Amino acid sequence: MPEEGYPLSVVIMAEIVPQHFIIPKIPSFTGNSDPEAHLKAFNTQMLVSGGSDAVRCKVFVGTLAGTTLKWFDSLPRSSISSFAMFARTFMERFAANKSKLPKMADLFDVKKNSDETLREYLNCFCDACTSISSPNEEILVDAFVKGLRANTFSESLVRILTLSLSEIRSRATTHIEAEDVMRQKCRQEKRANGDDKTRDVRRTNDAPFFKRTDKRYSPYVASASISKFSRGAGSNKRNSTRTGGQAEALANKDIAAAQLVASAGVPEVLKVRLGVRFPLATTHPV
Repeated sequence: MPEEGYPLSVVIMAEIVPQHFIIPKIPSFTGNSDPEAHLKAFNTQMLVSGGSDAVRCKVFVGTLAGTTLKWFDSLPRSSISSFAMFARTFMERFAANKSKLPKMADLFDVKKNSDETLREYLNCFCDACTSISSPNEEILVDAFVKGLRANTFSESLVRILTLSLSEIRSRATTHIEAEDVMRQKCRQEKRANGDDKTRDVRRTNDAPFFKRTDKRYSPYVASASISKFSRGAGSNKRNSTRTGGQAEALANKDIAAAQLVASAGVPEVLKVRLGVRFPLATTHPV
């Protein structure tokens, strides 16, 4: 766009932005968000970057995009001579997008969830209070206590009344520290119980299904056949009288065989190999 048709005044356009100027890093405003929040974010960044009033006007144009940039281009030539005028014109155009400011009565809708810690609830409640202008401390305390769930901390607030939200924050800090300690202790106990269960399962899995015995050092146990033989020992005793005569006859035959071998001149080596007993059927008569 030619310089003579630009909405900024000639004085602003003649201002040179410093070479090492830090450009504010904020999201571009497209016309769909809160204009007041965008303006506050820009002013906060400019406190760090610095710069003159004319530099503010030039840099603020760089934060506009989409519909808002088209709106800026449609402004009359040299109609903006200061940043205050620029900000006022900007807020008037996009006032419909301005967020509705919460009221004191809206704080009673802030409730603590069952899975929410006291720290999270306190931060949420304090964030809601920052958007309220000229808050009443008594109403803030009532809204905070009403939003709490039944626990030891809410009971302590009922027993010992508090007069301000800052006093509640001070008392909540001690309770939050105790909650953190107990939560850490519960995690340690669960971890310890889990390790014990894992150790028991590992011990059970490592145990053998049966235990092998070392037969080298186990006591001797008679087998079934030996036991059967032992049960038949009685019958052998009963038959010992009957077989006594047969044993005596065999002994007489052994003596006769030995005399026969001696008379036949059998060598001594063969006698040793044959032994005392010599089957009568295998001998040859002289």
